[in-house]
Amino acid sequence: MKKFPVISDRANEYRVYVKECRLFVDHYDVYVYERYIGWFGRERFRFINESLMGYPRSYNANEFNFDFIAMAKHEIKRMEDSWEAYEQREQLKVEAERKFEEWDGDCRE
Repeated sequence: MKKFPVISDRANEYRVYVKECRLFVDHYDVYVYERYIGWFGRERFRFINESLMGYPRSYNANEFNFDFIAMAKHEIKRMEDSWEAYEQREQLKVEAERKFEEWDGDCRE
């Protein structure tokens, strides 16, 4: 099953595929792709939710009562939240480096 566009809470557009997992019973893989413009102005899609060795996150359908929409929403939210957390960590690093550079080196407090 596939759906495009899937629009997230943050107004990002994705293409989502939900496919039955070959390894486990009642598990489904959720593939998320982002759109970009390739060579010669052609619309292309890039796989973005790789979790383990090129494979997407697999969900137990019984936990979601076979609600594929909920699985797709959960995966997109998890993915965007992890990006936001990464950006916050990077901002903390930049701020910490700036404070260290401005520090006068005095340890007597």
